[in-house]
Amino acid sequence: MACQKMTRAAKRYLARLLPAMTLYVLVLAGADWLFHHHPPSGWLRYALAVAPAIPVIGAIAAMGLYLVEEADEFQRTVMTQAMQLAVGFTLATTTVWGFLETYAGVAHLPGYLVFGIFAAALGPAGPLVRWRYRCGTASRSCGPSATGARPISPTGCRCRARPSTPWRPASTTPACRSPSA
Repeated sequence: MACQKMTRAAKRYLARLLPAMTLYVLVLAGADWLFHHHPPSGWLRYALAVAPAIPVIGAIAAMGLYLVEEADEFQRTVMTQAMQLAVGFTLATTTVWGFLETYAGVAHLPGYLVFGIFAAALGPAGPLVRWRYRCGTASRSCGPSATGARPISPTGCRCRARPSTPWRPASTTPACRSPSA
């Protein structure tokens, strides 16, 4: 996809997310080192065990705030759909792994890795959702030519309006299909 200017909400999102994730790495490394070299006891043990979760909660809050603050409906839709894909992938992966743990004896997956799986899935989910919308602006000009054939957009997509059904009238908004459609 061509370079686009980031919206103000996206800039604020990154300004919140990057420090939270940097702090997560630092706090996790520090807590891990302390537990392995100078194991704490009492209330300090619990406080240090919870400390790495605080920046993760901050990252989750940054994602939620982005969805609230983003004024561009398309950007908000892309992020929402990307998050849905990432949640679905995370739920499917952890469910399958749980059954593998229970019945096949594979190693236990620590619960704190669930957010890492979600974050790893969210990375490619955004471009995947954007790829689905690759004809977005080009499809607006899609319409039959003088010969009756629909043009191929500059991105290589054939565009056609959705057909009508008894339950839904014909769409006036062209739906984009791949060149093979």
